[in-house]
Amino acid sequence: MSRSTRIRAFCALAAIAAGAVAAAPAQAAPTATDWTSVSQNTARGTVLGTSVSLSGTHVWDVPVSRVDGSWPYFAGPTFSPALPTSDVIQISGAPGAAYTISFRNAAGSSVTVKDPVLHLGSLGSTLTFTTGAPTRLTSENNFRVVGSQVIGDPGNTIRLSGNSDSSGSIKFTGSYSRINFTATPNYTGPEDGILVQLVTEPGSGTPGTTPIGTQVGRGECTDWALDRRPDLVGKVTGNAKEWTAQARTAGLPVSKTPSQGAVMVLQGGVMGAAAATGHVAYVESVQRDANGNPTSFLVSEQNWNGNRFSTTRTIQVSSLPPSGVDFIGR
Repeated sequence: MSRSTRIRAFCALAAIAAGAVAAAPAQAAPTATDWTSVSQNTARGTVLGTSVSLSGTHVWDVPVSRVDGSWPYFAGPTFSPALPTSDVIQISGAPGAAYTISFRNAAGSSVTVKDPVLHLGSLGSTLTFTTGAPTRLTSENNFRVVGSQVIGDPGNTIRLSGNSDSSGSIKFTGSYSRINFTATPNYTGPEDGILVQLVTEPGSGTPGTTPIGTQVGRGECTDWALDRRPDLVGKVTGNAKEWTAQARTAGLPVSKTPSQGAVMVLQGGVMGAAAATGHVAYVESVQRDANGNPTSFLVSEQNWNGNRFSTTRTIQVSSLPPSGVDFIGR
């Protein structure tokens, strides 16, 4: 039986053994990647409004990879944070195998995520990372981290986590626009099936969740935008119309295209913004046509038309002027 076939067989055995594994204790809900598709050795999904892709030598299609949230074996103490159920992507460890996880906004521009965590199940390979040294969080079956390498031992036994070989979670401290690594099996034989999920923990750059219809701070538009985008605190200040230049100076992506999670900046007098101060609003969602082009977007904001409480409105992309409107991404 090939190595990859054996991994899938073990997953089936794990389902039989699941009744013998105690349920994981409840934890604060993490944000796991919602993988939506796998094709041509690339998995695609989103996490915290950011687009995620995992591409490389051999990324397994569905049903070996699962994008329906039904994978139950990232639960329990082997993984941190534990996921009762989630998606899972299977990649292969093989001689010369290499992979990239990258993060982009809705406009396709590269963005960063903070402190990403990788859950790795059934690891019988050595992963060598070229974009930072990870820290081991939790593990079982001799899963270990040495410098920039994560090393797992092959084995034929289903462990407490429901996975074979070594399993565990690693964390990259800092901000990353991509994670690059190779995967080399620690045995001679067919390719190694490795289970992967990417998690962003609560509090790492997530937007504010103040309900619409309430008031933040003094009710200024800038108060609301900073509540929705706390990562901008200390990077932008003063009148709204000054934020575009400040964001560029801080190295943040600025574009003319709306994207979910962006801050729209109107210069003074543009689209009804106050001439002296300008205006900012937070992009809650973007509606697109069949080709993926934005057609309209929903914003939330304070101090629009003098209303100090937060409100929402939908703006048509076709109504945007060629200048005076910018979007600050992540």
